Amino acid sequence: MNWFKKIIFAGLPVFNTREVLRKLRNSGANFYRSGKGSHEIWIGPNGQKMAISVGAGGQMINPRTLRKIVQYFGINYNQFLSS
Repeated sequence: MNWFKKIIFAGLPVFNTREVLRKLRNSGANFYRSGKGSHEIWIGPNGQKMAISVGAGGQMINPRTLRKIVQYFGINYNQFLSS
């Protein structure tokens, strides 16, 4: 188990970009197109589009930012964590 999975920030688990994108796919979100620079546009199960910075894939995403992404897409946060 990687060290970052053990870190808890404000009671929320910390994930890197690759893990977040995998969990978004498992929760019903889909890649739409590439954006500017290191961003990708994703469509959530509710039809909302959002630009997500993917960087090199190994970057850590702030747990509060992650929660906002999940809420914006209309995905249940606990369902997201278990996917």
